Formats: sequence, C-alpha cells, structure tokens
Amino acid sequence: MKGRILLQKVAVRGFPPRTYGDDDIPKKEQIRDLLRSRIKNLPELQRQSRGKRLWLGVTFYLLEGTSLQSRTGKDIDNLLKIVMDALPEYMDKAKMKEGLGLILEDKDDMVFQIEVEKVLVRFEAEEGIDIEIAEWQHN
Repeated sequence: MKGRILLQKVAVRGFPPRTYGDDDIPKKEQIRDLLRSRIKNLPELQRQSRGKRLWLGVTFYLLEGTSLQSRTGKDIDNLLKIVMDALPEYMDKAKMKEGLGLILEDKDDMVFQIEVEKVLVRFEAEEGIDIEIAEWQHN
C-alpha cells in the first residue's frame, strides 16, 4: 500500500517510452537522464529511499493512431523493465553504468508494489511517462 510520498508525480513528455530488448543501456540512460532533469531534490530522494520498501506509480503515454506498431503496441512489462533498471545505483550487473541511485547497488527487490498503466495519446508531444515514488506500507 502507498505510504509516505518520497517523490511527487514527475511528468516527462515529448519522448516515446522505450521497451526492454536490443541494446538496453542507451534506453536506460535516456530515461535516467530525463528523470534526473526533472527531479529537483535527487540527493535527498536517494537518502530517503535507499533501504526502504518502495511503492511506485508509473503511467506510460503512448501515441495512438499511428501505423507504427512500435509506438503503440508495447508490452507494459517491457516498458516497466527499462524504468526499473534505471532506479538503482547501477543499471548493469558490471556496475559500470550509474542509475538514479534510489535503490542500493543494481537490485530492484526493494520495490514491493507497482501501480502501472498505459494511456494512449493523440499527439507526439504528449508521449512520455509519469512516475511517483512512496514508501510501501503493508496493511
């Protein structure tokens, strides 16, 4: 269950969300950099979230009405994988690529609950992602 909010909803627009598979590091770097540019208190958020059980709220905004299946027909689990891999300290097992540093090392096992959805949008400028992070609380 969603507990104390650590990161109020952050909206990133104007980019098509990417899915897991085929050369993932650039995709992870893109979402990491986009989120870094929008999160104003990243060092404080890192301090508050590390070692805590986390709740995530993620909404993906995908372009509707395009003939490009790659823009609309994305599996939600593959969309989520790129975001999940960008959250820890490292985005790779070799610990060469830094992530957002919200979770220690390269693991996402501290994420206990995720609310995720896809929303179809009419304009490319509306494509993107919303993310919110809170402490997780068990009922």
